[in-house]
Amino acid sequence: MVPRMSLLVISHVFGETQIANLKSLCHQTLSSDLFELILVLDGCRASSLANAALPSCARFQLLELPAAQGRSKARNAGLEAAKGEFITSLDGDMIPDPGLLHAYLELQSRQPGMYIGVRSYSLDPPSECDLESPQALASFVGRPTAKPDYRTRFLHLTDFLVQAAEPFWAVSTCNCSYPAASALACGGFDEALSGWGLEDQEFGFRLWASGLPFGYAHSALATHIEHERARKSELVSWIRNRAYCVQKHGSRFSNPYKSMGQPILATAVTIPPGQSHESNLLTRQLRIAAAPEAQRLLAPRFNAEKAAKKNQTAP
Repeated sequence: MVPRMSLLVISHVFGETQIANLKSLCHQTLSSDLFELILVLDGCRASSLANAALPSCARFQLLELPAAQGRSKARNAGLEAAKGEFITSLDGDMIPDPGLLHAYLELQSRQPGMYIGVRSYSLDPPSECDLESPQALASFVGRPTAKPDYRTRFLHLTDFLVQAAEPFWAVSTCNCSYPAASALACGGFDEALSGWGLEDQEFGFRLWASGLPFGYAHSALATHIEHERARKSELVSWIRNRAYCVQKHGSRFSNPYKSMGQPILATAVTIPPGQSHESNLLTRQLRIAAAPEAQRLLAPRFNAEKAAKKNQTAP
């Protein structure tokens, strides 16, 4: 039986968190005959560990790339191997709620599109107790988040991605779903984009330009397990990738971070010490996309946040 859904899990490293990710998949409420798991190990040489952790409850393919190929190439390798009508994409450091695949398949069955799931954060991976049952896993994923998803205040508006002028800025393949045929028709991920930054949004842009609907998957929740990141090198590759996107797509990517026509991000970008890369840079991606109605609804929240920060820093 051909699966309806292909779950792509991409891992650039393989350790405790990635093992927990695979174990958690046994608790998906979607029938195991409706989905397959494709695990792509991007140069991390951990096939023996991965095979030991792969859930027996799902059909799976293990793709071990001989050397680190990068995010775009790893995702394309999984996409080309997928047999499902729809793709759900997760990073290896994400722990999905038991209902994640069911939620995505339900949305895709109603109207195929790019659906963006909910992301929370945890400082620690799930314990063995958290992985014992669907109820325990759902409790772990549903715990208060260690930090807010930079997109939350936009995506909580039910029709935000429908109204948004450029909804592709909200795309993050750490937790999303899209039709396999649409992804292949637009050429998959652009492998010229190297390192970290904009590969997801550029992919989303081409899907959006093809006319694919975008939507928010309120019930598709996954928790990101926090880890150390090379912030400086990520920023350098983001700037390089932006230059490539400008050359490929024109001025839309030259200064993409705009809010109601106001430039927010200049060419030279600095990250204040101790401030999250995502909260400093990527929160602003969503402001460019907000439709006038969304901006009107969000303005009081933005103003309240600014006032609170000002009061905190006041002597």
